[in-house]
Amino acid sequence: MTDTDKTNDRAAAFVTIPDEMPTTVDALDDLEKQVRDRYAEIRAEAGSAPTAEQVAEMEGLAEALDKIEDQRQKIADEEDQAEERAARAAAIAERFANEPEPEEPADDTPDAPEVGGEPVVPQGEDDDQNEDSADQADDDGDDADDNTDTDGDTAEEEQDMTKTKFGGAARGDVAADTTAKPEGIFTLDRAVPDYEPGPVGLLRAAEAFEEIASGRALVASGEGRTVSAQFAHIKRDLPDDLIVTDERSAGDVLDRAVDESRLPGSSLVAAAGWCAPSTTIYDFLATDPATNLYSLPEISVARGGIRFPVEPDMSSLYALDDFLWTEADAIAGNKTKQCVEIPCPEMEETRLDAIWTCVQSNLLANKGWPEMTAKFLREAARAHLHRISAYRLREVVGGSDAVNFTTGPFSSTSGYGAAGAVLSGLALQAADLRAKHRLAETRTVEVIVPSWLKEALRADLAFRDEVLPDDVNDARLTQWFTTRGMSVQYVSDWQNEIIGSTEAAATAYPASVKALMYPAGTWWSAVEPVINLGATYDSTGLSKNQRTEMFVEDGVGVGKRGFESRLIDVPLTINGGVGPRVTAGAPDAGE
Repeated sequence: MTDTDKTNDRAAAFVTIPDEMPTTVDALDDLEKQVRDRYAEIRAEAGSAPTAEQVAEMEGLAEALDKIEDQRQKIADEEDQAEERAARAAAIAERFANEPEPEEPADDTPDAPEVGGEPVVPQGEDDDQNEDSADQADDDGDDADDNTDTDGDTAEEEQDMTKTKFGGAARGDVAADTTAKPEGIFTLDRAVPDYEPGPVGLLRAAEAFEEIASGRALVASGEGRTVSAQFAHIKRDLPDDLIVTDERSAGDVLDRAVDESRLPGSSLVAAAGWCAPSTTIYDFLATDPATNLYSLPEISVARGGIRFPVEPDMSSLYALDDFLWTEADAIAGNKTKQCVEIPCPEMEETRLDAIWTCVQSNLLANKGWPEMTAKFLREAARAHLHRISAYRLREVVGGSDAVNFTTGPFSSTSGYGAAGAVLSGLALQAADLRAKHRLAETRTVEVIVPSWLKEALRADLAFRDEVLPDDVNDARLTQWFTTRGMSVQYVSDWQNEIIGSTEAAATAYPASVKALMYPAGTWWSAVEPVINLGATYDSTGLSKNQRTEMFVEDGVGVGKRGFESRLIDVPLTINGGVGPRVTAGAPDAGE
C-alpha cells in the first residue's frame, strides 16, 4: 500500500472518500463540505499540540480537497468542450438548413457552377468536409456514450441545455428547429465574477460589466488616467467557406461570397457584415484644468469676516499748491500758512459669502456607468473654481470708478485700431494713477481683461503692413504691458455676453472692451473653507434612489484696501489703424 493510500485511509476513517470522484458539481460540493467540517473538528481537537495521527489525518483531508478541486476543474473543462461541440454542430446544422432545394431529382446530379473559370464545390459534396462531419459525428457519439456511462443525468441535462441555448441543434436531435438563433451573442470573460460558460444575453453581459467596472472606477478617476477591462466578447459567426485559411485563398472565398447560386432563390445579400456591434468606450476625454481664473492675494478668516482700515487717499496732500511764504507775505502780515490734518481712518468690514456646488447621482446609474460620475465630478470641481473667480470679478467691478474712452481721442472715429486704443488708453490710465498718487515707477499697476482680448489684438495687428505672426504671440503681447509697468491678467469669467455666449456663436468682436486697473495690493480676498463633503446618503435621497455625490461650500469675501480702482471702457475697432497722419506744411520758396 502506498503512502497516499494510507493517508486516504486515515481520512476515510471519518469521511468517505470514493476511489472515483463524483461527476456532478452538487456531489462534489457535498463531499467538500464533509472534508472541511472534519478538518474543523480535528483542528479543534488538536489545538496547539496535535498528535502524529491527527497531523496525518489532516494531511489526508488536504489531499482529498486537492482531488476535489481537480475533479471540479475537469468537469468545467468537459462542459466547455461540450458547449463548443454543440455550437459547432449548430453552425453546421444551420448551413445545411440554408441549402436551396434541388430542382432536379436527387439521382440527377447537376453540374457544379463555375465562378471565374473554376468549379465551385457545393456544400455537402466536398470530401474533406464530409470527413470532418463524420469525424464530428463520431466524436459527438463518443462523448454522448462517455457521459451516459459516467452519469446519465448529466448527459440529459447537457443535451437539454444545448437545446435551449442553440435552438435545438443538439447532438442527435435531427428534427430540431435549426432556424432558431441562440439566446445570447455574448461570451463572458473568465475574469468576471460568477463566470458562466457559453453564450449569454444582454442582461447578463450588463451585470458582468457592472461587476468589472465597479472595481475599477476608483482607479480610473485620476486625472488623465484610463483603466480598461474586458468583460465579454462577441464572436462573428460566418460559414467556414467564407473564412480565409491556408487552404482557402482570399480570392476563392470572395468568389464564393459573391456566388448567387449558393443562396436561397439565387439572391445575393451581405454575408452578415461586421456581425458584431460596434465597440463601446465608456471613458470620456480628460478634463481640462481650470485656467484664466482671477487671482487675488488671499488671507484666511476664521470668524466669518474681517475689519481693516481703509488706505487713506494722499492725493490731496500732493495737490496743495499754496506752500510758499515770501517776504511780501511777511510784510503784509495777512497770510496764514495752511496745514493738512491727518484724517481719522475709516474701518472697512468684509464679510464672507458662501459659494457652493452640489452634485447628485442616481445610485443605479452610478454603478452601471461610474466613468460618467467621475467625469461629471471633475467638471463640477472645475466649475466651482470658476464660480469663485466670477464672484471676485463682480465685486471688484462694483467697487471701481468708471472711465469711458469710447468717445474722445481713442474712439472708433479717431482712426485708432484696437491695438493702439487698448495699449495707449491703458498706458494713459497707468500714467495718470502714478502721477496722481506719486507712485514709484516700480509700483505695478494691475490690469484685468477678458481672455479673448488677446485674439482681438492679434486680429487688429494682422491688418497692419509688414506684421509677422511672430510679432503677435502671447509673450510679445504680455511684454507690451510689462514694458509700460502693467501686469496683465487674462480671465475667462468676465464679458462673455458675445464671445463665449451660451446662446449663439460669436460672429464679430464686441464694439468695446472693459479693463480693470488698480495699483497692486488694492484688492484682496478672504477665504474660509466651510464644508467639503464626499458622497452623502440621506433618507430623502434614498427614497428617490439618489445620493449627494459631492457638496462643496467655500466662504469667500473681497476687500478693497487701496485708494483707487478704475473700470476702463475702450473701443475695439479691428482695422489695423494707427491713428491720424499729420502732413507737415511745405517750406517757403525762399528757404
